[in-house]
Amino acid sequence: MSETFWSRCRSLFSHPLADQEVATHVEAANPILSVLGPMEALREKAFELDESAMRDQVRQSALEEERRQAKLHQQDMLQDIVQLHHTLKTGYAASDLDKLADQLREHIKFFSGRQTHSLADQGLLAILHSVHDQSLLYAWELLNERLTEANLKWPPPLGMSPSSSAEEIQVKTELHLAKLRQEFLSFRGILVADLLVGLVPAWRSVYPERNGPVWTETVYQAVGGAMAVKRFHDIVATATEKVEALRSLVSSRLSLELQSVQDHLAKGVSSIAEARSLSEEAASITQKVACQEFWAIIGPLYPKQESVAR
Repeated sequence: MSETFWSRCRSLFSHPLADQEVATHVEAANPILSVLGPMEALREKAFELDESAMRDQVRQSALEEERRQAKLHQQDMLQDIVQLHHTLKTGYAASDLDKLADQLREHIKFFSGRQTHSLADQGLLAILHSVHDQSLLYAWELLNERLTEANLKWPPPLGMSPSSSAEEIQVKTELHLAKLRQEFLSFRGILVADLLVGLVPAWRSVYPERNGPVWTETVYQAVGGAMAVKRFHDIVATATEKVEALRSLVSSRLSLELQSVQDHLAKGVSSIAEARSLSEEAASITQKVACQEFWAIIGPLYPKQESVAR
């Protein structure tokens, strides 16, 4: 077949699929290639930039949609959390939950970035963790009391067979509840602050089915978290009023408890390992004394059955 118009014109824009001599001849006979070649390169580069910008735009749009979906899910969960607070008569509205979350974040902020190797900070951190743990334990018990009063139960464990006997159901339910309890008691501060208002960052925009077992358990835990944070904040506020008495007791007792460590240091240390061992011993004593004296003063003011919501 003879060379067509289209195949001849194509040689103006690219090398023809022919032998090198013909290609060289055509290239030499068409000086327009020297102009169109760089233009084509620029055009391809522009296409690449456009595609990159389009990918970035798509990625950004996807992130924005994910944030929007996450916000909607959070609002739904917060609505259910506030409703459960109303059912359990805790007295907390959405604005109260925001305040509780902010209060907890302030406590966390105080300790962020501090040099925890000093004995003073070791003692403070020990008190912080102790109050945090005791508040969660108290809140778990109070939450379950309120749920019982409202005739509400935790969702049954997943995967329960319809043919399960009453004994099997009871055993699995107790094991599941024990697991939920351990999970609740292991919550760390920033997680609780987020959970109070229905925010679960790990879920991103993929929240579980509303009113499903995981959703319901999380709503229950969020309400319990609010009880824990209120308890935590009240204890710290009371301790602030008693700080001088606490400081006096801790100081006098530490001077006795740390005497053996000071005597050892006065004689000198012969190795890094020995110095590290003394340092760890001093930290352990400080943590123990700080917590014991703290609860000796504060504990009697917060009996176990006291209501945090009334």
